[in-house]
Order: sequence, then C-alpha cells, then structure tokens
Amino acid sequence: MPQGALPTSTSNPAGGTKSSLNLVAGATQVIKASAGRVGRLAINTAGASASWNIWDTSSSAGATAANLIWSSAFGNTNVAAGTLTLIDWPCANGIVITVPPSGVASLSFQ
Repeated sequence: MPQGALPTSTSNPAGGTKSSLNLVAGATQVIKASAGRVGRLAINTAGASASWNIWDTSSSAGATAANLIWSSAFGNTNVAAGTLTLIDWPCANGIVITVPPSGVASLSFQ
C-alpha cells in the first residue's frame, strides 16, 4: 500500500535549531538572554579543574545554585572529549553556560 510523505518538524527540542560553537574556555557566558530550551552539549576538549554548568538565567551575574539546571564535575565521563550529552531542558529566563579552563564545547538550543 502506498504511503504518504513522512511528516517533518522544524522544531527539534532534543537537538535544538540553533547552536553556539567554540564556547569560551574559563568563562561564564550568555547563550540566550530569553526563554528557550537547551538541546545537546558537545564536548570537544574536556577542560581542567572546574565544573561544567548550565543555568536557567538571562545573565552571567544571575548564575546561582537556585537556577542551575545541569552540572558535571571535572573528570566525569559525561564531559570527556568527544562526548555528546543530551540535556533537553526548558529554560524560562535564558541559557547561561560555564566552560572550565581549557575546555572547548558547542551547545545546541532553541
């Protein structure tokens, strides 16, 4: 029996429709200053001596324990070089990430 075309979606929350590439090592940076959704985190270089963190906030100054949505300590296998981590988390205020010193990563988001 013939089938119609498969439905497609322009929204992909698990992967995101935008990306921020080559995130700055050793810095807390705003990815998006309004509501959105974190997709996947691709670790290119693991970094050294500090945690990877993602917050639901619109500014670096607003990054506190109260709005931390994801964190991984230095040396954890889910932030090893070559790792692709699915976060898939809605953010009401914005998306801010901290990349540890010497770390390199890319983040997909909406």
